This record gives sequence, structure tokens and C-alpha cells, in this order.
Amino acid sequence: KKDVQAEIEKEFEAIALNLVIKGVIDISLQERTKEKLNLQKPKITSLVEYQLQNPNRNWVTSSHHIPVSINIFDRVALPYMNGNRNLEEISKLLVEDIKGGKLNMNKGDKKIEDIEEIQRELKNVLAQSIDKYASNGIVV
Repeated sequence: KKDVQAEIEKEFEAIALNLVIKGVIDISLQERTKEKLNLQKPKITSLVEYQLQNPNRNWVTSSHHIPVSINIFDRVALPYMNGNRNLEEISKLLVEDIKGGKLNMNKGDKKIEDIEEIQRELKNVLAQSIDKYASNGIVV
């Protein structure tokens, strides 16, 4: 029975190490807890701020030195996260970007035109994005 358990543990370690090498699983010596962050006024790292200046870049480096892919929404929203703006202020700026055509808001395959619906949807998208940023070490 111990031989089977040891064999399973050895195989599990090999699979886990393979997933770490491929980048599917992240490991870090630094604790990653969102509880220590001020997510009401999120602030991106200086490195992320610098990297966002390159318009062709589709990734940024986290505070854990891991590349994190970013999408169009991230590219527009992240620069607003300077530690001085709260979520409502960021949301208002993003609504203006949507009105100005810098961003689109879709539900399914239909573009959302109604401002109130955009604000509701944006609140959810922004909350999910900030959670992602905090988990990935993009906001500090």
C-alpha cells in the first residue's frame, strides 16, 4: 500500500512540476492576498504603467515577475488605476471612453447602446478585472 502511495505522489509531483514549467500553475515565494490591497482605489505598479506606454504590447509584468496577458479593456482601464481614483471614478472615465468610441460594450453578439445598461455591465466587468489584476499582482 505504501508503494502505491509513493508512486502516486511521485507521479503527482512530476505532473505538477510540468504544469509549473509550462506556466499553467504559478508558484511564488511571496504571499498573494488581496486582503492587503486597497482595491477601492487600485494602483498599478510602476512597471505596468511603463509597459502600457507601448501600444503594441499585449502583456504586462506582474509584481511577481510573471507576464500577464492584457486585452483591450485592460489596456484602457489600467492607466486609470493610479491609486487616487475610486471604482466609481474609474467607471465614469470608462463610460466616457465607451461614449467616445474608444471601447465597446457588448452583451453576447450585440453592442450595448443604453448608458444605464453600460454602467451596470461595466460595474461587473470592472469588479472581475480588478479581482484578476489583484490575483495576478498587477495592482499593489
